[in-house]
Amino acid sequence: MKRYNSLLGIISLLTAVLVLTACGGGTPSNTNNPSSSGGDPSVGAKAFFDALYSGGAVDNLVCTTDTTTAAALKSSMESMRDTLTASGATIDTSGLTYAVSNQTADTADVSVSGNLKLTAAGTTTDSPFPAATIKMRNEGGTWKVCG
Repeated sequence: MKRYNSLLGIISLLTAVLVLTACGGGTPSNTNNPSSSGGDPSVGAKAFFDALYSGGAVDNLVCTTDTTTAAALKSSMESMRDTLTASGATIDTSGLTYAVSNQTADTADVSVSGNLKLTAAGTTTDSPFPAATIKMRNEGGTWKVCG
């Protein structure tokens, strides 16, 4: 149980670092137009979090306009993936919700909130995800996480 609590603490810490890194910079827009060209930013945010917690590739989900942020996000993802792989834990992101605001053709904010379901050592626990607003950028018709 102590290892499980330690794992949950590490995952929470890595998530906080990720969110703080991803949310830096950018100028918020004063519009909210979900019908702007380029699709739905929440789809890009969901793909990012699904990949993050499953250990999948995130390189194509992080914007390329800010290479420093992209490198920091990639490093955070690799740490998260390695921690999950080493522990044998799995995280179910189906309890997260994604709400778009301040959308223009090129940028948007996506508020992520809800619950994560962590399974480790045969025990499953719901864990509240600390609500965070993620900055998104439309790059070539694909919404990506960007700082």
